Amino acid sequence: VGQAKNGALPFKALGTDTLIKLTDRSTVHVNTDIAFKRISVTELVKQATLDEDATFIWSQANRNVPQVSDIDIAPGSTAQFSLALAVTNGTLSLSTTTGLTFNSGANNSAAMTITGTLNQINAALEGMKYTPTANYHGSAQLSMTVDDKGNIGPGEPLTATANVPITILP
Repeated sequence: VGQAKNGALPFKALGTDTLIKLTDRSTVHVNTDIAFKRISVTELVKQATLDEDATFIWSQANRNVPQVSDIDIAPGSTAQFSLALAVTNGTLSLSTTTGLTFNSGANNSAAMTITGTLNQINAALEGMKYTPTANYHGSAQLSMTVDDKGNIGPGEPLTATANVPITILP
């Protein structure tokens, strides 16, 4: 909130929810154009469990595929997003890399950062495979962080993170 000028009280809203609370009985006229952006990574599986030396597959058929979304974009938008993926004690393999750019890492590795549209990123997540390190059993984790790169809606770039614990049984 800034200083009042000519009876106007400027403010800047950042984040997904903003509350303006008035404690006096003044008349307030709000003339503003504020759009709130919300991006998210939805992980439909809260935990993954698999046997040692097996593969875990995230897919719609298994009802566990993570999805990246942003309510500010229209279906089929060409806006570019960045997604960082990392797993411990194993590797990830995306089901497709069509249209994606690898900013770091590589497919079938423990960590990668990709750039693409939401449709391209979500297509890559459909059928994504986690393969634990050979003969490993214990805990692991999938971490996903999406960044809208500030291309969508007003304001600064937004990020969202999701983590999925993975248990590898002996």
